[in-house]
Amino acid sequence: MHNVGIIIQARMGSTRLPEKVLMDLGGIPLLEFLIKRLEDVDGNIDLIVATTADKEDEKIVELCDSINIPFYCGSKENVLERYIGCARKFDIDVIVRVCADCPFIDPEGINELIVTYKKNPMADLVHNKHKNGYPFGTGAELVTLNVLRIAGKNADKKHQKEHVVPYILENADKFTVIKVNAPKYIRRPDYYLTVDYPEDLKLIREICGKIDGDNKEKTPLRRIIKLLDKNPHIVNINSHLHDGFKE
Repeated sequence: MHNVGIIIQARMGSTRLPEKVLMDLGGIPLLEFLIKRLEDVDGNIDLIVATTADKEDEKIVELCDSINIPFYCGSKENVLERYIGCARKFDIDVIVRVCADCPFIDPEGINELIVTYKKNPMADLVHNKHKNGYPFGTGAELVTLNVLRIAGKNADKKHQKEHVVPYILENADKFTVIKVNAPKYIRRPDYYLTVDYPEDLKLIREICGKIDGDNKEKTPLRRIIKLLDKNPHIVNINSHLHDGFKE
């Protein structure tokens, strides 16, 4: 098995909701909330934050220092190159890509991506971010560094550089891509648990407010789904803002 690492892309800049990655969630910054959640991924998996050298992102670096999480400062606009640089620096050749504005990413789903890759070591990309996969904001992508290098050399469109894996998905005939489905009790393509808009943050905070006890970041996704199923008014907070999965 190659060196596997979870790389979290994080920036303070956001057109719709500036500084969202450090906004309070359950009494701690959203990014820290996510990091604590990812600690439940099986095995000795490195967690690294990939941010930029921009002055506005110094607060992210300060947080990483305070909670002893390694970080990498790379390109502001070319996130694909940022991932390549981060993976090289930390000697990671199998990358699990995670976005910092997705505080309820499912550790069990990541475990499944890693297991699937172990069974299919020739795969270039393994992901559960699709209609029959995990709800928006709870899935992830596992991709090899070799394939990211190919994408880095050939990607010539802005969205391919900004979102890391589109070049691979748009040229699927050249790569081995495996789509992992979510269990039916989790499969909710109309639930949006990513933080892009103020309404998204309100929804996430509503969920946290209904979770009893401490360590809200450790709440299993299946419990969050049950909570939303019983409280459709929470789901409706941001449902008008998102289009849903295309496939």
